Amino acid sequence: MKLNKLVYIVLLTAMLPIALFSQTKYIKKAQKAYESNEYDDSWQYLNLAVIEGEDEIITNYYLAKINSNSDFKNKNLFRAYTQIYLADSLVGAKGNSYLEELNDVIPDGKNIIGKAKHEIDDQLFEFVEKSDNILLVERIAGECSSSSHYREIIEIRNKLEFEKVKKKDEVGSYNLFMERFANSQFVGEANSLRNSAAFYIVKKENTVEAYDEFILKYGNAIQFDSAIELRNKRAFEDALDAHTLSQYEHYLQYYPGSIYIDTVIFVRNALEFRLKEKENTIGSYQEYISKYPYSKDAPAAIDARNYLEFKKANSTLDLGTRLSHLNDFVYSLPNAVQIDRAKFLRDSIAFEIAIRTKNSVNDFNDYLEDYPLSTYSSKVIHVRDSLLMKELESFGNLETFNKILNNYPYFQFKDEAEIVRNQLAFDLAVKEGTQEALQRFIDFYPYAEQIEHAKEMLSNF
Repeated sequence: MKLNKLVYIVLLTAMLPIALFSQTKYIKKAQKAYESNEYDDSWQYLNLAVIEGEDEIITNYYLAKINSNSDFKNKNLFRAYTQIYLADSLVGAKGNSYLEELNDVIPDGKNIIGKAKHEIDDQLFEFVEKSDNILLVERIAGECSSSSHYREIIEIRNKLEFEKVKKKDEVGSYNLFMERFANSQFVGEANSLRNSAAFYIVKKENTVEAYDEFILKYGNAIQFDSAIELRNKRAFEDALDAHTLSQYEHYLQYYPGSIYIDTVIFVRNALEFRLKEKENTIGSYQEYISKYPYSKDAPAAIDARNYLEFKKANSTLDLGTRLSHLNDFVYSLPNAVQIDRAKFLRDSIAFEIAIRTKNSVNDFNDYLEDYPLSTYSSKVIHVRDSLLMKELESFGNLETFNKILNNYPYFQFKDEAEIVRNQLAFDLAVKEGTQEALQRFIDFYPYAEQIEHAKEMLSNF
């Protein structure tokens, strides 16, 4: 019983390869045709083997070998890659006993499938390297992710896609490329070319809005600074075309760093001055001076304002009001070109008012105090001193003479007044007839013409 069992086992083991590979009718024919370089026949037998369900690993191995052979008229490396990888994956799922039996069907079958896989993989990569068929390379890249050259295939795919995009040279195409192939080695260059294409469009359009959109979208573009400069230039040209204060103010607000800023300020100031000239009012000129004190037209605005102020001050019929206005003008605008004329008119009117309406010593003193440099000062002094002389003639007492001569050291009638005053003093001393009175006269009036007479009288006591 034990012997029969042992014999059975030996016979079973001897028959196992036959059992495993008993269904190889078409495979054997295909092998024979393949070894005779009859690749078309071999390919047909292998397809029959597939239909009959013969060994899938061997079938795919030989199909891959044929499809990768240059002498096969229907050579297809992509199909060969798919078939050899399928065969290799199926080998990995089999046990060691199958691999041993495989050597009986395919010489060195245990290792030859792996070798074929690497060879076909290399062939496919060589084909991809030489190909310019984007669709085919795209397909290979999509379905051959297990290839040892997958990274290189992706790079080739990216290069071909990038070359296609470069030929179009469109912003949208570059954007789509960067979106689809975000990890591509060409993303940096695509970004740069996209920016250049966008900048070309913007320059061609040449509007502030287009430049603003570029600046907003492409902040890292090398054309960023150029876009700002061109935008500022376009805005400057638009402002000049519009030539309105609001447009210039808008430019100054939104483009403070522009190289045209000084020109815009100059033109804005000039335009506003022209508008103020049309208004031609004190208020309009004053507003301009307050807003633009250092502008080119500020001196002209000051002159125009001063002229109107002077005209206004000198236009009132009432002398008192005109005098007040001229005084205000002189004190508030001391640098006006009309200042000398205003002072002259002010002094004239003040003198006329003093003569006409007041005509008193105090009034003329006030005039001299208020207008010390007046051209009418000498006239005022003469009139005032004449009034003082009349006062002396009216009162004629020593006290009045002394008071006036002491208070007005430059009194125009000083000599005449002193003669009269000295005579009055001498007469009073004689009338008093005392030694003290004569001595007082001599002490107080040492230069009086009566001094010798007084001394002689004093010596007689």
